[in-house]
Amino acid sequence: MMVNFCGLKLRSPFVVAPGPATNTIAKLRKADKYGAGAVSTKLTFYRLPFRGKARYYCEPRHGGLVSSDSRMEYRETVELVKQAKNETGLVVFCNITHMGEDIDGWVVMGEALQEAGADALELNLNCPNITPAMKQPAGGRVGGFGTVLRKNLVWLRTESGLQEKRQLLID
Repeated sequence: MMVNFCGLKLRSPFVVAPGPATNTIAKLRKADKYGAGAVSTKLTFYRLPFRGKARYYCEPRHGGLVSSDSRMEYRETVELVKQAKNETGLVVFCNITHMGEDIDGWVVMGEALQEAGADALELNLNCPNITPAMKQPAGGRVGGFGTVLRKNLVWLRTESGLQEKRQLLID
């Protein structure tokens, strides 16, 4: 069953969300094997502000869960995208975030991922998991700074050419 999503043709409506299931080629091959139409790569930074952070979840009477997973640096994601495009039939979205006012970092990532074969860029402007660790607007903090958000989006849509060549998705 082919699906049209924002102009991209997916072979199925199943998209694996960004997270631990989308950070290695082995996992992307499994997503491909089991029928995913697309994947969104693990959250990617231009420069990692931190490697990973333990997270704790607890549901009274049901137990708890401790989780820690690393984010990706954009060069890692570039290699992952190249492998995915060579070894799978998946549509690949890249979930990216960066310091809000450093437009150059956003563009370097966007261009490198586009060159690697990414089908869409998913600008992560609301991730609450990274917000407390950042001193500058990033993740959830970018979405809260209207002027920073507007500046980034206007530039990315009008001057970078990314919108014309690939899809630009806003998370």
